Amino acid sequence: MAYAVKRAGGFSGYYRDVHGKRCSAGIFPTKEEAVIRARDLEGLTPVERAQVSGTAPGGGTYAEHFEVWLIDVRVNGGLAPRSWIAYENHIRRLVLPLIGDRPVASLNQKVIREMFAVMTRNGVGPHMRFQTKCAIGRSLRELVPSVLAANPTHGVKIDRPGLSGLGRWD
Repeated sequence: MAYAVKRAGGFSGYYRDVHGKRCSAGIFPTKEEAVIRARDLEGLTPVERAQVSGTAPGGGTYAEHFEVWLIDVRVNGGLAPRSWIAYENHIRRLVLPLIGDRPVASLNQKVIREMFAVMTRNGVGPHMRFQTKCAIGRSLRELVPSVLAANPTHGVKIDRPGLSGLGRWD
């Protein structure tokens, strides 16, 4: 159900997404405009909302991109259900708290390496870091070369301690 709340600068329109989470449709000069915009967005999938809002793929933060990408993968396929469930868990738990607020266009190998260094310091094991690297890489694949020059996970190595002679995961 769409509704509006009076604010100092006008009216904020709100609606509920498919998970029941309250989402903002923006701030508008009149209550009617706020409610109309919220109603327009209410029944749409995140991918459709991004198209209506004019958010280009890769625009905004990594967290926003991830939400749109995940819904697209669920709806249109491309990943087995077990894969996207695992990817979602890894990224929500480990990645979004660290780089979720960064603009997608600013992601590079240095940022990804720093993120994995923090994970290592926080006790995240090498296998989990490798799976997380795969999840991030997969979520960013569609943005190369339109938004990113290269996938920032490519070339990032994950050490496998305790396995002498086996080297690294690429």
